[in-house]
Amino acid sequence: MTRISSPKLLLVLSNLCTFRQVQAGEVLFRENEMPAGIHLLVSARVRLSKRSSDGDLVIQPDLEADAILGLSDLLAARPYPVTAQVVSPGEIGFISAKQLGASIRTNVDALAAAMRENIELRVQLTNLLVDAITVEAHSALPREKAG
Repeated sequence: MTRISSPKLLLVLSNLCTFRQVQAGEVLFRENEMPAGIHLLVSARVRLSKRSSDGDLVIQPDLEADAILGLSDLLAARPYPVTAQVVSPGEIGFISAKQLGASIRTNVDALAAAMRENIELRVQLTNLLVDAITVEAHSALPREKAG
């Protein structure tokens, strides 16, 4: 599950959403179901859980506003690995798989530009890390005495 840190992305997703109120106890999706879309938490709090291999219920930390549920599962066309149940009532947004796909197709240029920007930033950060490690490693080498 993903947390949205970009106000621009949050606005784009919000424009695609159908919003509704949810009540405590409502299940948004169940473990092993195929995704029908993605959920954007606006004000509801959701608890994720899954069954371990020995049948025990494993509860993960609650998710709150600005979290996206199901995006990676939808894009990978794999079942949800967890069950998502509302623990605090509030508002959620839903974007169907069909609507998300149509939006991606019509906004492919903007998405490609955002991906390029993200990749360029990661390359710059990686280069800075490599430079820092190189300087640190070089300074740790034994020095020859002048003589």
